[in-house]
Amino acid sequence: MAAIDERTFIAIKPDGVQRGLVGEIIKRFETKGFKLVAMKLIHATEDLLREHYIDLKDRPFYDGLVQYMHSGPVVAMVWEGLNVIKTGRLMLGETNPFDSKPGTIRGDFCVQVGSAMAGNGERTFIAIKPDGVQRGLVGEIIKRFEQKGFRLVAMKFVHASEDLLKQHYIDLKDRPFFPGLVKYMNSGPIVAMVWEGLNVVKTGRVMLGETNPADSKPGTIRGDFCIQVGRSQCIAAA
Repeated sequence: MAAIDERTFIAIKPDGVQRGLVGEIIKRFETKGFKLVAMKLIHATEDLLREHYIDLKDRPFYDGLVQYMHSGPVVAMVWEGLNVIKTGRLMLGETNPFDSKPGTIRGDFCVQVGSAMAGNGERTFIAIKPDGVQRGLVGEIIKRFEQKGFRLVAMKFVHASEDLLKQHYIDLKDRPFFPGLVKYMNSGPIVAMVWEGLNVVKTGRVMLGETNPADSKPGTIRGDFCIQVGRSQCIAAA
């Protein structure tokens, strides 16, 4: 009998988002061979959180949990793969970080809840294209922006329609590669993000590298990961 892939829900809580751990955590799941099938950066309302944690409403920590989860954005994800539920629990570690072993996510990263990072500077749009998602590069690319100190302020895992893509690339409609670009961008899901920080527009362009990967230097995202011209994993716009 053929093995059936499971799905599991994983949330990176406010402290993990604020401390720039999103890329590292996603990378760990990608390295295990699991497939990211849904993802969104959200700031949950108190009403939604109280409903989500309804089973804990009589516990003494309930109000504090709701307040903490409401203190900042979370990254909600769905991962798919063989034994992803059991393996995911092992990867996360014990609920109490003090009981979690090194090598688990909670054991390596959970400390006291930190203060929120102050927002400042510019914002830029970055999209990880279908090839980057399919090849499991989401975590590595996010990690690079986090390591630069930029703040992730919006993120969504989407499969864009052809109509939306034609509108998005309207300035390129007379170029010979336009139909192929739309078809490629419609071939699979993308990760759309907004990053914030001082000089993030200029720095982001340098991090991405030249539009033609063949001209991009090692150390840039396109230089390190792009193997086919026209399939650069990221696009940037101020």
